Amino acid sequence: MAKFRHDDITYELFGIDPQKFYKTKFKFGKSISHWPYSVITKYDLNFSGMRLLIDGLHKHYNNTQQGRILDIGCGSGPLGPTLRCVCPNITLHGIDLSEACLHNAAKNGYQECLCFDLTKPLPFPNNYFDAVISTDFWGHIEFRYKDTLIAEIARTTKNNGMGFHGAETGYIDYLNCDPNDENDGIRKYVFIDGHIGVEPAAHLKRRFLSHYKSADIDITPIYPFFDLDNLSNKYCRIFEDDFAEYVRSRNNKKTRELVSVILGRINQYFIEKYKKAFGEHFMPCDEPGEEEWPFDFPGIPRELFRPAGYTFYTLTK
Repeated sequence: MAKFRHDDITYELFGIDPQKFYKTKFKFGKSISHWPYSVITKYDLNFSGMRLLIDGLHKHYNNTQQGRILDIGCGSGPLGPTLRCVCPNITLHGIDLSEACLHNAAKNGYQECLCFDLTKPLPFPNNYFDAVISTDFWGHIEFRYKDTLIAEIARTTKNNGMGFHGAETGYIDYLNCDPNDENDGIRKYVFIDGHIGVEPAAHLKRRFLSHYKSADIDITPIYPFFDLDNLSNKYCRIFEDDFAEYVRSRNNKKTRELVSVILGRINQYFIEKYKKAFGEHFMPCDEPGEEEWPFDFPGIPRELFRPAGYTFYTLTK
């Protein structure tokens, strides 16, 4: 029997004060625009989530359309210059727990920045935003507050409005951790960046569908193509150990950049093939024993369909 329930998994349980923890955690300086795409931003694994967010907003709010956009948990707003470049007529609003981060977000093109505790109802009227966006946000929200926050986001989004969310997803065994043991692996994971609420991709999708007409998923990247170690492990032995070690032995900026671009393109290629083969049933499995595994074909290992920690959601209210 598990030690905890999901609602028990809180910052307080791990002895973390969110106000102090996030005060300067993600305080970055002024960002640069990554538009138009270069080879790096087009293929590199590190830009995969950003590409989907830019493409989604650009599709709905192009050079002529206006829109009021909320970036929830915006941090320092590193995507601000890019979003303003792609969609010059949007009004970009940011909301976050950190005053220091919001100070930088204002420099990055956010017209309104609001410091706010997201465990409380959002301070905006109904049907106020054309779209709500986020990146690396949902994994930082305690399970007990997620459904209420999604309802609030939906309330403040216009009818037929959009949501574009890049979320940290996966199976983290919070329920059996020891929050008081400094050597506990889950505790160490939480203390790195504050990921207190990471959950499987399908679980977060169900939460969204309680308040939105549709929630489409893009997996980016998928597990085997995330890095060299995964390409050499027992589940997906594409590269032998000596090949991976050969690349690692040439560990410099250009080599790392080349590897990330190549793996990014391989990742894109196989996602395209998976989608074509399985259509709307393409839902990678990221929880051991998950009942929703949709494929019953011999020779298709579940590991080939695991998201590597990041899932992109496109929502329509």
